[in-house]
Amino acid sequence: MESSRLRSAAVLIVLLSLTASMPARAAIFGEPTLLADLTPGPDGSTVRFFVPTPNGALFLLYPGQLGAGTPTLWATDGTPGGTVSIEPPDLELPLAPVLWLTEPYVYFDGIDTSTGKPGLWRTDGTLEGTVQIAEDLSFGTRAKSLSHGGLLVFLAGAPAAEPEDVDLELWASDGTAAGTVRLRDYLQPPLGVFGSFVEYAGAIYYLDDDPALTALALWRTDGTPGGTGLVKVLPDASFQLLWSTSSGLYLQARRATDGALALWASDGTGAGTHLVLTLGPQSSLVTPAQFLGELGAWTFWAFSTPSIAPAIWVSDGTAGGTRPILEVAEDDFGAPRVDPFIVPFAGRAYLAADDGNTGREVWRTDGTPEGTEIAIETEPGPASSLVSFRGLAGKLYLALQDPDLGLEPRISDGTAAGTHLLGDLCPGPCSSDPLRFSPAGNETAFLARDPDGRYQVWVTDLTADGTMPLTDFAGGVSAGGSQPLAVGNFFVFQANDGVTGTELWALPFEGAVPTPPLGPWLSTDAVPGFEYKVSITGGGVPIAGTQEPQCIPETACVSGAVPGRSEVFIRVVGPKPNGKLWPTLVKFSTSEIEIWIRQTATGMIRYYDLEGARPGFDELPGLFDRNGFEP
Repeated sequence: MESSRLRSAAVLIVLLSLTASMPARAAIFGEPTLLADLTPGPDGSTVRFFVPTPNGALFLLYPGQLGAGTPTLWATDGTPGGTVSIEPPDLELPLAPVLWLTEPYVYFDGIDTSTGKPGLWRTDGTLEGTVQIAEDLSFGTRAKSLSHGGLLVFLAGAPAAEPEDVDLELWASDGTAAGTVRLRDYLQPPLGVFGSFVEYAGAIYYLDDDPALTALALWRTDGTPGGTGLVKVLPDASFQLLWSTSSGLYLQARRATDGALALWASDGTGAGTHLVLTLGPQSSLVTPAQFLGELGAWTFWAFSTPSIAPAIWVSDGTAGGTRPILEVAEDDFGAPRVDPFIVPFAGRAYLAADDGNTGREVWRTDGTPEGTEIAIETEPGPASSLVSFRGLAGKLYLALQDPDLGLEPRISDGTAAGTHLLGDLCPGPCSSDPLRFSPAGNETAFLARDPDGRYQVWVTDLTADGTMPLTDFAGGVSAGGSQPLAVGNFFVFQANDGVTGTELWALPFEGAVPTPPLGPWLSTDAVPGFEYKVSITGGGVPIAGTQEPQCIPETACVSGAVPGRSEVFIRVVGPKPNGKLWPTLVKFSTSEIEIWIRQTATGMIRYYDLEGARPGFDELPGLFDRNGFEP
């Protein structure tokens, strides 16, 4: 067994020595195109719940600019001909439906006008594929879903006169009537449970205040009645929040007897569910927890009076590994001055916080108090010009307020010296107020204000020279809803041209990442921080790649038509001397192989096409990408 591993490694090295790097391509944008005058006249329309799908996007269309009235269901592929209503005549949507994406379907609640009964509907993005799969169920805000193996898991109940009178049950659906089943008869979900269905280790976990147990309990389901069961009763606990990490589950609760705040951890089993930490009755946590990249720790924020100072904490799920790393100041409402998210970057975790002395600045940490320090001080002393902070396409993005420039964007490598102005997008002291950043091919599109205060579409390659406006709409681009969004080779958004009102438009671009195939992303601990999809095309028929459990170190092995026979080897190695992580790809097949690699921390996707064998040439091309990903 060991000798075969060594032979595989040797083949990998020889093949790579014959390949060259694959340069990134910039996206080239065309002129904006009106997709449809969805609501004729100058008032325009309002698009909400813009949901990306493998073949385009779905959205809810409301007439007029106020977004009032009953919506209709539409789909778009980014072209005028592909922007159509997919709502059948016997469907009536509620005033504020929620769309739940679980590939390959989008689920929603609706009313069958032929019977007058509410129920669960699903669509594949076509009129013919929009059907009801379960009737006489009430959802509304009481519904909750989570994708798990192509299943929708949700709460529903028989209709009642008042929403609060609905008796909730746990259901699952695979998108068919026969595959829509009740998992448990009755649940007493604690307050906030609708944000607390979490996925871990191939199952879904949730909490239930079951009166029969007279206590809060952690439950597990695999989407079948037989696979739904109790994990553990949590004594003397009342629910606040449940969340999952790559290494386990965390539960924030309060003791029912005295209100003390408690943190629990679980590996998904009853024996592995344990109390980690208990704070005082006046303690509070600001959640959800955030993963610290490669550090293997998770953060939460605790603040209490008088015994515990407001602080950022980290936890690895053990009592000894749960500790404060940075004390922070309180705002006027007693909450800690820290942004509710963290950006894993370059082997550290970056966050925006105010320690009471330096103002709101960008900090970095390795998960220890001594390894926590200011990374970027935007303004000396207790003042701060930092308005917003986030990760963006493998860099750090900062919006700073400047008295001469207004609110404008900066891009950073995590150091003060490596932080530069992306551009004075609204020249002079006016603010461009950039927002809605979205990948568009190998670049990033976003919205920014012009001198007249109207938002327009811009594009950037994260350099000042590569940042430019793409539109000049008389009425501006809408910054509301969930747009803009890349749909295939089009960037879709709402804008007002001064004639048709606010309607749906698209910007075509070349150099885009092709849409990944349906199905789950593959991942392995051997390639941490990344997931991937593989399509192997032989004889004109594409086959989705399958993750193989046995592989050489630091490598993902993917098979095609023959299980157990790996045809693709994937690595992401580095940082290399240029500071980048290099995707390294080798194939053992004469077929064409397409590979999509997604960095989980940033959402950035790289696409690679390994051509099929050429007639008369004895070769199996591989490649490495010197400009793949930022650490």
